[in-house]
Amino acid sequence: MQKNIRFYSLFLYFIAHHICFSQSIKGFRIQDSLQDKSFAQLEKAYNKVKNKDQEKAVVYANTILTKAKEERNTAKLFDGYFLLFDRSGKDIKYTDSIRYKLKGIKNLDDLYYGYFINGRMYYTRSLYKEALSSYLLALEYAQKNKNEKQIVFSKKAIGAIKYAIEDYEGALVIFRQNYQYIKRR
Repeated sequence: MQKNIRFYSLFLYFIAHHICFSQSIKGFRIQDSLQDKSFAQLEKAYNKVKNKDQEKAVVYANTILTKAKEERNTAKLFDGYFLLFDRSGKDIKYTDSIRYKLKGIKNLDDLYYGYFINGRMYYTRSLYKEALSSYLLALEYAQKNKNEKQIVFSKKAIGAIKYAIEDYEGALVIFRQNYQYIKRR
């Protein structure tokens, strides 16, 4: 009897987890009250509830993801995946969604942002090798785009990985480069 209860408890847990944290809820429809909200308003609402009400946070994250898909807004699509990643207990499947989406993109800003968000997901899970790979690709696209702000953010993220893996000298070199850049501005 005890085994059956444990089995059914685990089964219900996984079903609930799948329903709550699927990449985007199949058949998810944006609530009428959220239809006309901007991405900024949705993100603000998400941030307000993310630590208080998991269910509402997932609704806002899915709303951002769905709205981004409808509007073909790649950066906000990546944000939606990141918010779902954040609410899912850091489920790594969202990195796959972003990598898949990156395959058809030609816009350098979107490529940078997608790889940067992907790196952030890996970094959050302490998957430093994968994070470094993503951040290096983000840096490559930032450099191709000659976007100094993106270059600084990418280098900062790479420096954080070096620090996390205890390559303090390597991290210091990067942080000093960024400091010099910021100081000049």
